[in-house]
Amino acid sequence: MTIRLIVSLIKMDRGEVFIEGKDLNKNREEALQHIGAIVEDPDLYTYLSGRQNLEHFARMSQKPISEERIEQVIDLVELTNRIDDKVKTYSLGMKQRLGIAVSILHQPSVLILDEPTNGLDPNGIKELRYYLRRLAKQDGVTLLVSSHQLREVEVLCDRAIVIKDGQAVDEFDLRSSATESTYTIHVTASPEADAHTVSAIWERRKK
Repeated sequence: MTIRLIVSLIKMDRGEVFIEGKDLNKNREEALQHIGAIVEDPDLYTYLSGRQNLEHFARMSQKPISEERIEQVIDLVELTNRIDDKVKTYSLGMKQRLGIAVSILHQPSVLILDEPTNGLDPNGIKELRYYLRRLAKQDGVTLLVSSHQLREVEVLCDRAIVIKDGQAVDEFDLRSSATESTYTIHVTASPEADAHTVSAIWERRKK
């Protein structure tokens, strides 16, 4: 409900939403220009190629979008090798990545994701985390993630807000909690296991 209000899919009967200083009630079009969003499943045309989807949504945008920008988002989500294939041949993870590419074509300052890892296998979840972190770092996009998967919130976000019945009931700074939490793991390896193997396992565990 909260996400749908923010992206203006549901009209609010009270309260205010400001995006980059723009009041959603009074300046809806201006406010929404700063937002990219995927609510539930990406809205894609499966009988078109990935590139054709991007070109279609670029034409629909109120902001002019160049061919160069289209190539930038393709590179950002690393779909270059499959971008000219029909979307119906994509895995769910690839569709999510294409959906992200569509939602950031107009270079929004905020990307809103509703349950982004739903239906993804462990590899798909890991890949999506990587692309979202890359997006935040390279494009400077703020990610607003709505999820019931607390692990995903902990891994992806700097701050978490708990919402119950439309009200914010708690807030956490995940950066400080991560630095304050310390623990020790003791690893007992068989004689055949070398240090490089143990180190590789630990690096994968941290991701």
